[in-house]
Amino acid sequence: IIEAPAGSGGCALSIDALIREGILRKAFAFHDRATMLELRQSWAHWRVWRWYQAQPLDRIRDYLGDDVAIYYAWLAYYNRALVPLAVLGIIVFIVQFFDESGWVNVAFALFTIAWTLAFDLGWRRREATLAAAWGHQAHDGATGVTAGDTSA
Repeated sequence: IIEAPAGSGGCALSIDALIREGILRKAFAFHDRATMLELRQSWAHWRVWRWYQAQPLDRIRDYLGDDVAIYYAWLAYYNRALVPLAVLGIIVFIVQFFDESGWVNVAFALFTIAWTLAFDLGWRRREATLAAAWGHQAHDGATGVTAGDTSA
C-alpha cells in the first residue's frame, strides 16, 4: 500500500528512499498468515510429547529474522543443557536427607562449575555453526564484536 502508485490507492512512497534519508530506521512487512499458521502448528505449540524435537530454525530465521532465530536457538540449547543439572540437583537434594556430612554439596558445586564451562563452550560452537550455515561471521556474544573486526 505504501509503495503502490497513488492512482491505485497507494501512497507512492519508496521505503528504501525513506530509510536512506533517515526518515525511517527499518521497515517490517506484515505477517504472512499462511507462514505464521505453519510455524504455529510445527513449532509454537505446547505438546509435551514433542519437547525433544528440534526447532525449525531456518524457517524461523526466514520469517522472523536472524536475531529472533538465534535467540530461540540459544533458548533451546539452554533448556536442553539444564536437564542433567536439574536431574543431579534432585539427586543431591534427596541424598542430603541421608548424609549430613556436606560432601554432596561440594561435589554438586564442582559439577556445576564444570557444567557452566561446558555450556559456554558448547554454545559458542553451536552459535558459530549457525553463523556459518547462515552466511555470517562468528559473533562474540559477550561483546557484540564479530571475529576479525579490528575497529573496536
